[in-house]
Amino acid sequence: MKLIHEDLSNEIIFEENKVNLLIVENKEKFVEFIQEIIKQIEGEYGKFSLFEENTELKINDKIDIIKDIFDLNLNNKKVLNKVYHELEKLSVDAEFLLETKNMENSLLKYIYYLIENYDYPLEIIEEIDLKEIFKLFSVKLSLCFSNKIEEILEYIDLVSKIFKKEIFILINFHIFLEKKDIVVLYRECFYKKIKLLFVENQKPDIINNEEKLFIIDNDLCEINLS
Repeated sequence: MKLIHEDLSNEIIFEENKVNLLIVENKEKFVEFIQEIIKQIEGEYGKFSLFEENTELKINDKIDIIKDIFDLNLNNKKVLNKVYHELEKLSVDAEFLLETKNMENSLLKYIYYLIENYDYPLEIIEEIDLKEIFKLFSVKLSLCFSNKIEEILEYIDLVSKIFKKEIFILINFHIFLEKKDIVVLYRECFYKKIKLLFVENQKPDIINNEEKLFIIDNDLCEINLS
């Protein structure tokens, strides 16, 4: 799998057990690249293209981006909507269908009982939306982390499983993480076959030969050190 950009002569090639580091020293170009990939992950058109051999893939299907290491909200609206959708499908599975119908009937019976004892005439829509019930009970992921790297790994694992993402773009992670944490991140993602692209504004210390380094300097010259 490879990621290309219209303005770059080099391709970012994702290989097994390798990590790509894109260092964009020019701040204006750095911001431009980040805005561009975010836009495309949200489904808009842009200058990045993703290929598997000769087949072009949809970037928003395959790539996720972590822009802020301090704002990893795993219980965000997109994740919870997906969880609720899957729970709703589970509720009509053969194993749960009878219980689901019994619950709905009991709930409607209770609502009608309240209505009949109210001073003013009321009406209801009898169709029950299970997603609204999940929201009412604040159904969400139960999470527990002892440190930041565990939280990052949990986020990557969750998003890769729920949304089938294969590539994660991480912005300026080397500034905030210790080398030992970066090594753990590499190891876990290699094991789970998850591809990583770190986009940094300054060149970090190289950790090992698993890293493929590609630099765009302040003069916009490309330097491939992989």
